Amino acid sequence: MPSIVFVDDRPDDVTRFVESLAGRAECKAVHPQELTIEDLASASLVLIDSRLEDWPERDALPQIALKPLDGKALAAVLRGHAEGAKQNGLTAFALLTAHLEDYSESVQPDNHEQALASSNNLEWVFRKTTDLQILTNQFLILAGAVTLLPKKWPLSDPEETQRLLMQLLAIKEERNWASRALVDVEKCRPPVREISEWTHGIELLRWLLHRILPYPCFLWERVRVAARLRMTITSLDRVLSSESELANALRECEYTGVASQFLGRRWWRAGLESKLWEMTDSKPFDVNTLKAALSARSSTPIEWAAQDDPIVCIDEHYKTLEEFSDISSAVRLMLDDWPSYADAPWTPISIAKEHPEMMAAVLEQDKNKLGNGTEVAGG
Repeated sequence: MPSIVFVDDRPDDVTRFVESLAGRAECKAVHPQELTIEDLASASLVLIDSRLEDWPERDALPQIALKPLDGKALAAVLRGHAEGAKQNGLTAFALLTAHLEDYSESVQPDNHEQALASSNNLEWVFRKTTDLQILTNQFLILAGAVTLLPKKWPLSDPEETQRLLMQLLAIKEERNWASRALVDVEKCRPPVREISEWTHGIELLRWLLHRILPYPCFLWERVRVAARLRMTITSLDRVLSSESELANALRECEYTGVASQFLGRRWWRAGLESKLWEMTDSKPFDVNTLKAALSARSSTPIEWAAQDDPIVCIDEHYKTLEEFSDISSAVRLMLDDWPSYADAPWTPISIAKEHPEMMAAVLEQDKNKLGNGTEVAGG
């Protein structure tokens, strides 16, 4: 089982997490004053409280260099000790906080957690307010992902590096779309050249958590899968819960590699497109042919999306909306933190008009959709 250590100035406050993880992970909750090097050496994941206010031993010290003020500062100290204590292992560090605003000087607190994690040299930032089951499952997935990373990365062998990457991402060579999937992965610039003997693959995990899973790249979340299939999300959920031919085809495309389901289920875009090519006799973009092929393979009636070409949009917090738009009611955005290799972000015109920061990000070519009197300053 993975090992998880909770570091909190009030250890009793995280008892509910420890109890919820019983039997699924080795867990320990400690005050930062009681944390030992053995705790770090055995941990797959260290979760640190953001506000460390009940720590009189620290506060009594005169030397400021010995006084980490908050969870972010303590994580940096502990990471250094962990790297020195574990010759061939890894420890992931994350914050567990109810106060994201403490870390939002350069990142809006309502934006994705991965932006806060990336800007603060962490693997992730967890919100204490998240549902307990969802949160503990994320703890397990992240801790488990760390245990899957190799003890030694093949730095000088490109072929072995590729095989290892395919293994970690669970790209199965027997799939006829495996080579296409690998090409899509390489377009997203995995940090295989940046990985060193000191990181042992933690950079790859960060790449997945910060730059891949949150964005529509070579992996798609269920909303985008539903849009590509031209069906409602409710209908897709019914299909996925069935044992139909269509459900089995989609399961073959599901991502099962390292950190799978950390942010929900994901599907390989290459696999999905390959399946649709086969089902439609090479006409995957002909809507009528597509619908007929999907209906023939589904055990339940399919409810089709109202739009001929559904557009998946995000809201002002960059969260994916489950209601589709069409091209006439949505605009494209240019967002600073959005990867260039990801599918372009869209938002409904109504949200763009309501939120100035979204309005400012609207692509120049789409500003004419916003109507008179809505031009942004300098636009």
